[in-house]
Amino acid sequence: MVRVTPHAALLPHMPQAEKEALTAALTSAQSYLEYGMGGSTILAAQLGVQRIVAIDSSQEWAAKVGTQIAPLQSPSQIELLHAPIGKTMEWGFPENTQMQSQWPDYYSKPWRFARDVDLVLIDGRFRVPCFLYSLLQLQPGAIILWDDYVERSEYHSIEQQLVPEAYFGKMAKFIVPSHKNTGSILNTLFQHLYAVA
Repeated sequence: MVRVTPHAALLPHMPQAEKEALTAALTSAQSYLEYGMGGSTILAAQLGVQRIVAIDSSQEWAAKVGTQIAPLQSPSQIELLHAPIGKTMEWGFPENTQMQSQWPDYYSKPWRFARDVDLVLIDGRFRVPCFLYSLLQLQPGAIILWDDYVERSEYHSIEQQLVPEAYFGKMAKFIVPSHKNTGSILNTLFQHLYAVA
């Protein structure tokens, strides 16, 4: 997940290959959805992406990002959301399972605000269900960038649904196909409803 502090440069804190891939994708994007907000959200606003919807599990962090975006006077329409998944620890992990029944809001809530999304960045919590839910929602040709994918073998089971088109450092790029096996995607999603990582 990209994090910035009030005195840090307003750029994604990720390696160069990933940053370049994200910048190139944002330059072509019209409607951008982001799981896990931060420097990448600010970059999207700086690049003037028309529509930005981003969600985070930390209300405090979402407020900090909003404070940094406010003075940019970006032409973007921006919706910064908080998913109330319970008290969180570092990097937005839930401290306990008391609010587990609300965890699916993290990956479903942004789609209530998103329209015609052509780019998704997965860089927060619940990465497997975020991917699967997005795959169900997106139109063919849309792009999903998944940060920190390559070295995390626990994520790779999703390749039964869709394999990456390219890699940029630890980031994987997926392109939504014209034909999806919706039933299979739903079954896999139900198996990962509460997968936090």
